[in-house]
Amino acid sequence: MILLFCLIVKVYQAKLKKAYIDETDERKKAVRLSAARTNRIIILSVLALAFLIASCFNKTVALTLLAVLLFSCTVSIVSLLVYDRIM
Repeated sequence: MILLFCLIVKVYQAKLKKAYIDETDERKKAVRLSAARTNRIIILSVLALAFLIASCFNKTVALTLLAVLLFSCTVSIVSLLVYDRIM
């Protein structure tokens, strides 16, 4: 009975250790941050390009895209400042 209990504890301990390593893996965090940074740059670049193109055709669409671009930039800057302070 004690042997069975020790075996069960050992199996769960190994699973718990693997789950902890998966959760706190620095490489995964670095990959996520890199992907988020790339995603943010692409989105802001496309919005800026769309604003420039739309400003030639329609003032309302251009102003809307400008508002979205400014809001996105503000959110990006605030989130960077917050995460730099946290980490």
